[in-house]
Amino acid sequence: MYKYFLLYFLIFNFSFTYEDYEEVFEPQCDMDFDGETDCSLFLSFASTNWKGKDYRGCVDQYKTAIYCGCEIENDKKMYRYLGRSFVELGLLDSASWAFGKGLKKNPNDEVLLEYAAWNAGKLNNMQEQLYYIERLLEINPKNVRALERMNETYKKNEMYEEQLRILEVWLSIDTENKKALSEKKIAYGKLGKDEVEIDKERWSNDKSNLQYGLDYAEGLIEKNENDLAIDVCKELLVYNSNDKRLLKVISNAYINSYQESMALQYLEKLGDIDNKNINTFLDIADVCIAIGEFKKGYNWVNKAIALKTSPGKSYFQRAELLVALVEYNINDEIDFCDRLVYDLAWEDYNTSYESGYLNAKVYKDQLEDFVTTKGDWFLNAEKFNELSPSSNDCSNLKGSDCYKWLSRTVSSKR
Repeated sequence: MYKYFLLYFLIFNFSFTYEDYEEVFEPQCDMDFDGETDCSLFLSFASTNWKGKDYRGCVDQYKTAIYCGCEIENDKKMYRYLGRSFVELGLLDSASWAFGKGLKKNPNDEVLLEYAAWNAGKLNNMQEQLYYIERLLEINPKNVRALERMNETYKKNEMYEEQLRILEVWLSIDTENKKALSEKKIAYGKLGKDEVEIDKERWSNDKSNLQYGLDYAEGLIEKNENDLAIDVCKELLVYNSNDKRLLKVISNAYINSYQESMALQYLEKLGDIDNKNINTFLDIADVCIAIGEFKKGYNWVNKAIALKTSPGKSYFQRAELLVALVEYNINDEIDFCDRLVYDLAWEDYNTSYESGYLNAKVYKDQLEDFVTTKGDWFLNAEKFNELSPSSNDCSNLKGSDCYKWLSRTVSSKR
């Protein structure tokens, strides 16, 4: 892929001399005038300067060593540290020259290749960077760090198809690498592809991983594949039977597939575990209303009210449940006992409104025509100062004990 670029790169890059990057100078090569070039001395000084973070001095000593012909064929460190010193000095072009010259002598030096790739990235030279990374992978196909850098290069340049190919190679080496899996999911999204497939792949490789499984299940729910999401959640429950997020996700999947009774099982378990979460209690009540389990829903709303964390919301929910209770049990006409339940709902809407839940006022006003009146009490309960829908009188009047569990009382309006 980069063969022609490589030829151009080598001809162009190495036709330069060092003087193209630094000023020409003529140092003294024989410091003690013994007729020998003092290479070991220059290299020793360079090493000392590097350790002392004197990068300018390090460059000067290596420059002297190169000028004096002290390059040793197997001395890889010279060009590594020369290039890094240039980097520290902010001379990235000069660093590129140093790394390239070192690689000309030691083309398979993985450390030099990594430095050169990093430096090319800082220079925004994508082709050069990819060339160095490909060389690293030719030398060591399982070089995960090289794959990671290639991934970053493709991502930075929005080359998502190429990025996905690199991620496939990366994941073939390290199938459970969380970063690679996450990057793959993002790349799929950038290309408009189905991210759920990535979640599926992650979870398939580690079915005990709760996070992966939940991500997959939630993605399936978003696609309205609720039955499959339920299957995934059931497998996860084997390992994490009390996880709150898991219980919520599986209940959502059942609700979406119109299996509220099944959802209620998991929601009630969640309510027992997450016993300070008002929203969980109210969600349970919602499901109870949907399936006609009014007594159970009423008890869960009462738990929400007892928490006192959001009374307006809690009382509103209880009022809604009572209205639904009447509508579920009403006969051809509204009777006195139905109106008693509406009275209780009106009270709850009113409490909700007074607690700051302003929407409750509209619902309270809508019940004005359905609550009991003085005439209702005169005709049906003249002898009572208060009456409960659960009373025997109501059961007899209605011919049903559908309100038997509702023990609250309503005061007479006479």
